[in-house]
Amino acid sequence: LFFPGNVTVCTIAKEVKNTSIILEHLVYDEAGDLAVSGTEVIVHFDFVKQTKIPLTDQLRENIRRYIEKQAKNY
Repeated sequence: LFFPGNVTVCTIAKEVKNTSIILEHLVYDEAGDLAVSGTEVIVHFDFVKQTKIPLTDQLRENIRRYIEKQAKNY
């Protein structure tokens, strides 16, 4: 990767767990080659109680539908 230049960043929801979502980030250079990748875990967290909390069924279902839609594009 060089500056100035353009990159394409793709973020894919890989997995939905009880209290978290796992995302994968892919960064492609101008030629379309994969330059870097990374994984991120987002935890559903109650800041008042200072503890992780389960994802709601509705949120989990929405994320699963989004993952299925993404899978068709990659």
